[in-house]
Amino acid sequence: MVKVRWTEALAVLVGLGVLVACGTRAGTSPPDSIGHVLDGSFVVTAATADGQPRPFVRGTQMQISFAGPQVTVTAGCNTMSGSYGLSGTRLIVKSLSSTEIGCPQPQMTQDAWIAGLFSRPVQYLTGKDAAIISGSVVLALAPRSAVAPDRPLRGTTWVLDTLVDGTVATSVPSDAAGSLVISGGRARISDGCNTGNASVAIDGARLRFTNVVLTVRPCPSASSTAVGAVRAVLDGTDEFVISGGTLRITHGQHGLGFAAAAAG
Repeated sequence: MVKVRWTEALAVLVGLGVLVACGTRAGTSPPDSIGHVLDGSFVVTAATADGQPRPFVRGTQMQISFAGPQVTVTAGCNTMSGSYGLSGTRLIVKSLSSTEIGCPQPQMTQDAWIAGLFSRPVQYLTGKDAAIISGSVVLALAPRSAVAPDRPLRGTTWVLDTLVDGTVATSVPSDAAGSLVISGGRARISDGCNTGNASVAIDGARLRFTNVVLTVRPCPSASSTAVGAVRAVLDGTDEFVISGGTLRITHGQHGLGFAAAAAG
């Protein structure tokens, strides 16, 4: 498992010189007012640098979401978000912070590269040729609803990949990953070691797990943290959010992050 605190993750990106506190170029002031507030989520369907394709790390996908005055960027590892200003096609990210999940180095390097794209004003184009242009880098955009629609809560095999405890997020090793499958009013649960089931009721953005029954067997130390976290969250009333192929379930200060398993 890789566990990184917020301050440590922030220091890494600052050390790379790509996490910008104010998000503006020296001598450039953000617009006093936003011409209009953007809304919607987009998937980067292609990236080029100096006219040459720049592939993303295998298995990752970059998404950019606007909601009110906030922009959120993800690319398979951490979530970066901040406020922004828009003047015509000129988009200025005023602040950009990151969550604290430790990921394999290729994903961390990719996060740093993406954060660097917004260290200065970028051009935001809409319409048929929607794109974000940062220097020589062009990110082609498509609506997420068309490219990566939300997976259904029921019937999807959700694979555990992240544990959240307060302000600390921990990645789950693939050999200790649990899973969750909801079908009708029942849930099949695995914490990476033990398996079982529960009754589940869905009410809007809330889940209520009752009658949780899991096997009790000795577990290797590598999966012990996940075992406790799964039992703590998947019992009682939780809140959930689905975004494309990811599911986040939270119970107070604790949470579980899942990725949808590939179909088939």
